Amino acid sequence: MVIDCHIRYFNDWSTWSPAPAIKYEVEFSAATHQSGLYSTNYEAVGFGDARMLVKRSGVYVRVLQEGALLRFSLVEMLQTMAIGFMLMTLSSWIMAQLATRYLPLAERYETHKYAPLKPKS
Repeated sequence: MVIDCHIRYFNDWSTWSPAPAIKYEVEFSAATHQSGLYSTNYEAVGFGDARMLVKRSGVYVRVLQEGALLRFSLVEMLQTMAIGFMLMTLSSWIMAQLATRYLPLAERYETHKYAPLKPKS
């Protein structure tokens, strides 16, 4: 027999963010498709002389978990964007320093980085 267990959880039910507790719903139901594979399989059990084939039968429980724990915060979004911009700027500056000072072709990198733009004709 195959039993499906659906668990749905959420924390967006409260007017105050974050919600004081997570709410969840659990629902057990018989699966729409009862597969005979779960109850007619033979498995090898044991080692050496004690090895034998055993037919497994019983209840098979499938668990499906769904839902989202969410909370939107404008301050956290702005902090994430500012930190991302800062890290991108810092990594770009470090790569420019490495390319123009320490790599084997540093002179060529520096020449191309600081070359004046040619006007289009």
